[in-house]
Amino acid sequence: MEFVRACRAVLAIMALCLALGVRSSRAGEALPVRFLDAESSQTGSIHTESAPAKPALTLRRLRVWDPYEQAEIEFEGYRLVDVLDRTYGASWRTLESTHQLRMKCRDGYRLSVPLARVLKHESLIAIRRLEDPKFSLVKKDITPHKQVELAPAYLVWENIRDRAIRAEGDYCWPFQWTEASLEALGTGDSLLLPKKDASARAFRGYSHFKAHCLKCHSIGGEGGKVGPELHSPKNVTRYWRPGMIEAWILNPAEFRIPNGMPPLAPTHPNRARIARDIVEYLSSLPAVKGGL
Repeated sequence: MEFVRACRAVLAIMALCLALGVRSSRAGEALPVRFLDAESSQTGSIHTESAPAKPALTLRRLRVWDPYEQAEIEFEGYRLVDVLDRTYGASWRTLESTHQLRMKCRDGYRLSVPLARVLKHESLIAIRRLEDPKFSLVKKDITPHKQVELAPAYLVWENIRDRAIRAEGDYCWPFQWTEASLEALGTGDSLLLPKKDASARAFRGYSHFKAHCLKCHSIGGEGGKVGPELHSPKNVTRYWRPGMIEAWILNPAEFRIPNGMPPLAPTHPNRARIARDIVEYLSSLPAVKGGL
C-alpha cells in the first residue's frame, strides 16, 4: 500500500510539472546561443548535459504579447537568468550596475541590454513556439507583413503583467539570436556620443537611439547591419529634412512599401517626443573624419 501511495505521489508531481510547463532539458541538448565573456575571452559552457557543478537547465513555458505578431503566443525555452547563472556562475549578478549583455543575430541585428534589466524583468530564451513546428512568426509591424524564422533562439519577455515591458514594444526581442557576451556599459560608445556641448535633448536622443535604433542601424560602423549607416560618410540630417526623419521614424510605411523598417513602438506614450530627440541627437553628432 505504501508503494502504491508513493507511486501516486510521483505521478501527481509529474502531472503538476507538465501542467506548469516545466521539465528538465534532455541530456545532450545544447542551447543554440554561444555565450562569450568579452572581457576575458573565455567561452561559457551552456551545454545542457547533466554535471555535478552544472545541473541540467529546466525547460519552461512563457506566454507573452508578441510585439511583432501582435498577439499572445506561448513559447518554450530557458530562463535567461538561469542560463547566465550556469554559464558565468553567480558572479555576473554583482555586475548589475556596470555591465550589459551584448547580443548578435544571424541577420545582422545587434543590441545590448543592461544586466539591471535582465535581473528586474522576467525573460526566456525561446527555442520553440508551441503549436508551431516551424518556430516562426509573422512580423505585422512592417508593410507588407512578413513571416520570419526565429531559430536558433528568440529572447522574449513577460509583458502581459509587466506593463513597463509592454510599453517598450519590440525593444530587446532579438530573433535568430546566435551569440552573446558580457561587457562594460558604454563599450563601443565613443563613436556614438554627441558633441560635448550638445543639448539635453540630444543626449536624451542618444539614449533613445541606443534603445530603439542601434540594433539595426550603425553610426560610423558601430551598431546593427540590418538597416543603413546613418552618419558615415554623410550624416542623414544632411540629405533628409529633420521633420521628414521624424515622420519616417513614426510611420515609415507612409513613405515606402514594401518597407522593412517597423515604426517606433506604437504603444510608447511619448513616441513623438522620442522621435524628435533622436533627430536632435543625429544632428549633434561630430563630423566623421573624411566625411561630409
